[in-house]
Order: sequence, then structure tokens, then C-alpha cells
Amino acid sequence: MVGALLVLAVTMAGIAPVAAVSTGPNAALGPAPAQTATETCSFPVSATDATGTNVTVDGEPESVVAIGASTAQIMWSIGASEKVVGMPQGPTTSYLDGSQNRTDVYQADGYTVATERVVGTDADLVIAANIIPNETVETLRGAGLTVYKSTEATSIDDVYDDVNTTGRLVGSCSEAAETVNETQETVTAVERAVEDEESPRVLYPQSGGFAVGNNTFINDVVETAGGDNIAANAGIEGYQQISNETIAERNPQWIVTSTPSTIPSGEPYASTAAVQRNQTITVNANYISQPGPRLVAPLVTVASTLHPEAVQQANLTTVENTTAGTSMTASETASTAATSAGTAAATDDTAVSAATSDEATTGAESGGVTAAGTSGSGNATAGGETTSSNGPGFGVVGAAIALLGAALFARRRP
Repeated sequence: MVGALLVLAVTMAGIAPVAAVSTGPNAALGPAPAQTATETCSFPVSATDATGTNVTVDGEPESVVAIGASTAQIMWSIGASEKVVGMPQGPTTSYLDGSQNRTDVYQADGYTVATERVVGTDADLVIAANIIPNETVETLRGAGLTVYKSTEATSIDDVYDDVNTTGRLVGSCSEAAETVNETQETVTAVERAVEDEESPRVLYPQSGGFAVGNNTFINDVVETAGGDNIAANAGIEGYQQISNETIAERNPQWIVTSTPSTIPSGEPYASTAAVQRNQTITVNANYISQPGPRLVAPLVTVASTLHPEAVQQANLTTVENTTAGTSMTASETASTAATSAGTAAATDDTAVSAATSDEATTGAESGGVTAAGTSGSGNATAGGETTSSNGPGFGVVGAAIALLGAALFARRRP
């Protein structure tokens, strides 16, 4: 393993072991079940994709095109970045080390697939994010390419499935399983820290009057972090418009966003508890809009802000840098987390437009590393996350966990 690995020591008694997955010739895949970190891949392998097509990969691919930033993020997280010959270029992927040295698969508008470029790579396998139109997928298949379109991620569990399936298709089964296991450990630690806490009312607004509702992985992040999503409770499915009456009636106590500038300044927002108390949580636009392992960064940021005392009372001990052979106490880690956040803000170009946000539906958002709220003040966390609040502070333990979330996936690089 190359790169730094930060280990969060949290007592996690009762976590069920991850089930093994059998492999064999021409193994068929549905949504990929959890795997053990010792599993090896076998080929040929088949998977039914989002178009309903049974896609067969005859041998381990040497070259892969990742159409969609979330697909690229997964390829990097499972240590398969060296196989990627084509992917989106720009602010949605600039945080992936070495990603600039690949063929850009999008046209100048940043979201229309440049099919000629994809075909020109002559890749062994093309993996398309779920947002890619079926027509584009069929065009690429018609040109002789093997194309797998990922299924829609409506939950964190769906993200696990996507990571494992991608690993099976590209020959990185063990690495995918390890990534999923690490992500699950972080998610479980957060769940257990907040499970007995009262859930504050939360709204994740988007431009055009849209909001994040049920059956979205972003809603799962908010609820897993201990928030009560008022849009989901109002019956909003997916990314749909939310009425001013619903906002006023349900009165969110916190607003989570990747772009504070999209929060309307007038009513009913101005009278909500969230705005009155300046309780806004700004999360990294790429990590929250791309269904991939880095969702743990906004997850821990939201949890640590909504429930700072509960997170602090979790059995956090030390954070170790195994590459350097050193360990840090919680207070030392908080300082490191703040430094890491400053570095991310200085080096990661995460200011993206709605058109280029990877999992952009009508209401999908974009944004960057900005100060949350209207006061211009915020608490920096790892991964370009900030909070702004006159309420409870983020805390040392929150910073430590946020640093873990960002670091878990910095470890697999070319």
C-alpha cells in the first residue's frame, strides 16, 4: 500500500463480519454483495447493468474509460487508477492524484460525452456513471466497446455495491472489498455515536427551489449523520422542488449545502431556526455529489456538527500514521486536521458548475471550499468542509474523525 493511512481506533463491538463472495468462471453479478479483503477476481465475469444488459468482461481489462467523476473516484479508491485511460477532466476530478494525464471524455460543455474520444481510446472496458444517457451507452456499444452502466445509488449501501462491482469488473476485488470495509467501519462508528441522540431538523436545499429527498444517497448521508431531513419527511422523492410552505412549517434547524450562495436570502428561509442561528454546514461539492467512498468526509462533518458531544464521547483513542510510524493524540490530530483543510482549500479546485457536478439531476448542486453561513466565519475540517454556527462547536474529536474520513482514501495512489 502506498501513501498515508490514518487509523481511527474506535470500539466497534458487535460489528458483523463481512460475508465472503464466491467466484468462478463467468461469474454473474447483480448488485455486488460485500466481499472479504482476501477475495481474488476471476474472468470471464458478467454483470447486469442499469440498462438491463448482461455485460461480460472476458479477461482482466488493461485499459478502462471512466465516464463520470464518481466512477473515476471509485477507480482511484480501489487502486486501479493506472488502468484509467479516459475520464472527465476539470474541477470534479482534480482532487484525484494524476488524473490530469488522461483523455478528457467530455465535450467543452463539461457534461456531454465526447463519444469519438471514448471510441478513440480503444479501451478494454468503459464504465459509465448512472447519469450517462442510455443512448450514449448504446452508441459506444455500437462502436464495438464493452460498456457497463452503473446502477443508481440511492443509499450508502448502493455505493458499497458499486465499489465492489467495479472491483470485480476491473480485476481489483480485494482492493474494492478493503475500501468497502474501511468505509463501513467509519459509517458504523458514526451511526453508533449518534444513535441515541435526538435528530435535529435538517434541510439540504438546491438551486431552483429543489431539495434532497427520499431514495437518494445524500439523504442517507444526512440521516446516518443523525439529521432529520424535512424534505424526506414531507414525502419528497429524489431531487424535487420543496414549497415555501413546507419549509416554513417544518422550520429546519440546520441547513446542509455545498454552495451557501444558493440559499435564498428572503422568506421563508430568513425566519428559519437555521438562518436565525447561523447554523449552516458546508460540505465538499465533489464528495457529496459523487456516490463514492469519499462520502465519509461530509458524513463525519455533518455528524460532528449536529452531535458534537455524542461524537466526542465515542471511544476515539488515537490516530496513527502507519507510513511515518507515528501516532497522534486527539488534540494533535485536531491541529493536523485544520492544516489539512487549509491545504485542501488551497490546492483543490472544487468550484464546479451545476452542469459538471457528476451526479447532477435537475436539482444537483455544485460548489467548493467556502465559508459557511453569512458571517464569513467557519470551522475548517478535513476535505474542504466547513461549519458555521453560534451553537455547539465542531470539537477536537470531530476534527479527528473528519481527518480520518478524508485520509482513508488518500492511501491508494498510482
